[in-house]
This record gives sequence, structure tokens and C-alpha cells, in this order.
Amino acid sequence: MGNKTATANDDIDESKPWLTFFVDNETYAVGALQTQEVLQQNQVTPVPGAPPHILGVINVRGDIVTVVDTRTVIGCPRAEATKQTRIVLIDVHNETLGLLVDSVVEIVSIKDSEVEPTASAVGGHDYVMGVYYHQEKLTILLSVDKLLSKDEVI
Repeated sequence: MGNKTATANDDIDESKPWLTFFVDNETYAVGALQTQEVLQQNQVTPVPGAPPHILGVINVRGDIVTVVDTRTVIGCPRAEATKQTRIVLIDVHNETLGLLVDSVVEIVSIKDSEVEPTASAVGGHDYVMGVYYHQEKLTILLSVDKLLSKDEVI
């Protein structure tokens, strides 16, 4: 009588790959499927008149890629580049952008059920999709499309 027939969607707890990285001693993650490549920090050519969060551009095998200072976008102070500093090439709004991060950690597989949702706008930031606890550390999951919305960043 009260039995519900199981559907294919009831037991799906999809696991997705996330690229984790550090910015200002916090762990963040972006969808690994949007990530194209991780580069060592190389010479960024400044663009006169660019907004403060745009560091400049780099040449990646003949393509000019805009590099965004992730620290500035999320409200952290700028920092000097180190040997661990990386540029994460990511597909956003059908365009390749570079995210400057302090260091890249690893790719982790996270099930949807492991993500703890946050308020729709954490501190006014709707780019935070949720949080995930990995090895007793908090990882903040970012929506790159919202973090780098065309109206605000590029």
C-alpha cells in the first residue's frame, strides 16, 4: 500500500571531480571539468587601465588569456608570488581565463550528499556553492561562473 516504487534517480548520489587550491590559507575548489590546465606562475603582462582584479594577460601556446587575481576577487589582500603559485586555466562563459592561486592541492571526488549547502549568499557572495569537509578541513566550493560573472569581473 504505502510502498513507493524506486526510480533510477532515487539512489543517485553523483560524485564529481573538484580541483582544490589554497588562497590566503583557505582551501577552495572549482569544478575540475571546467579546468583545462594548471600552469606555473609565469610572466603576466599588465594591461593599462584594467580593473584591480585583472593582473594582465599571458600567452598560452598562441592564445592570449586574461589572468584574474583570485585573492582580490574573494576579498583577500594581494600577495607576492612563490614557487607554489599557479595559474589555473578554466573555462568560463565560453572563454578561457586564468585564476592566480597560492597553490594547487589535488583533485578530489565529492558526492553531492557530502556537500553542505550554505546560505544563498554567504556574506553577500552567491559564488559559494557549499562546503565540504575533507580530512577534517573545510573546503569552500566555488561556482566559477558566478565568481567570474561577465558583469563583475571580465
